[in-house]
Amino acid sequence: MEKQIAIIDDRPDVRQRLLKGVSRYFEEHNINLDIKDYSPFQNIEDYPEWIVHNKIVLLIVDERLKEQPIAKDLYSTYDGHELVSTIRKYNKELPIYIITTHSEDEQLTDNLGDYNDIIDREKFEHDSNQYMKRIFRSTQSYIENFEKEFLRLSELSKKYATNSISGEEKDELQALQAKLEIPLSSFSRINRTEWLNEMEGEVAKLQELESRIKKYLSK
Repeated sequence: MEKQIAIIDDRPDVRQRLLKGVSRYFEEHNINLDIKDYSPFQNIEDYPEWIVHNKIVLLIVDERLKEQPIAKDLYSTYDGHELVSTIRKYNKELPIYIITTHSEDEQLTDNLGDYNDIIDREKFEHDSNQYMKRIFRSTQSYIENFEKEFLRLSELSKKYATNSISGEEKDELQALQAKLEIPLSSFSRINRTEWLNEMEGEVAKLQELESRIKKYLSK
């Protein structure tokens, strides 16, 4: 699955305009990222796991997500700032841009630290290329940093599994595990936790075997 950019808005016409603008910029600059638009999810808690499984590397979100039904007679129960606040509990670094006609909403501006930027929709549509340069730079940086960190996590995990890890490296491994708890990866949070627990069990078996061998040789 390709890394993906996601646009979330309750209005299909707005999503399509944004999708065309972002797609056009990427095509002109030969950027190979999948771009999809979504109606808001019914359950706000579904987003963190969805980000993992769909390899989301950028979110473009509207602030007002309650204006149009997301299904027959069903409306979103949250707005953009609430959606972003939920995601930030798990992923502090994912680039998230709010593109809205309500950029001065108090609830939105009270949470400025949660977003990379709040962009007025009319200004974005008038000069999308300039905004997209900035948006793509942050996305590219996010992808590069994550890939470096996840590669390092894999290297340290192998050392841990073979009991060849130093104290400093073990601290680094634990820090990376905490930072990448909900990352762009093909593993869910639950699956990775199970994998790490299983790996710790295997290491314990190796240590026990090593201890028995040393006792046997010392006789």
